[in-house]
Amino acid sequence: MLLVKKYTNSGAHFDLEKLKKEVEEFSIETEKEDFWNNRNAALEVINKLNHSKNILETYTKLSTNCNDLCELLDLEDASLMDEIEESIETLKSESRDFELEILFTGEFDGLNAIIDIHPGAGGTEAQDWADMLYRMYVMYAQNHKMKMQLISYEPEDDGRCTRV
Repeated sequence: MLLVKKYTNSGAHFDLEKLKKEVEEFSIETEKEDFWNNRNAALEVINKLNHSKNILETYTKLSTNCNDLCELLDLEDASLMDEIEESIETLKSESRDFELEILFTGEFDGLNAIIDIHPGAGGTEAQDWADMLYRMYVMYAQNHKMKMQLISYEPEDDGRCTRV
């Protein structure tokens, strides 16, 4: 039941009615006759529409799955417990991903970032740490399906990182 409580509370991170209204407004805007006159503005509206629709669909799916699990739990059928536990783990994982997704819905969250890593004055250990930090950022970006581009990597003679 803790999962249900936490999941229900995750609705506090965004306004569901506002999101539905945005999807409706963006849809109406895309149907206007002069919509494609400004291609860049049109693409921006479509991106916002797709993002809002994705959040709304994900929320609806998670909400339905959560309600279905509650109904299964109410049956108190011991033969379903393995399936229920597996479904709960899946729901937990999907809920965490969803909460992370809705955290990044601000005006500047879709923009690029430049990360510059300098080991500084710490010798070998600092260079090793800078290299590990770089690999952690790369893995994070890959795991979260973010685009990443390496601009420069300056290794020391022994292969350790001096600047990324």
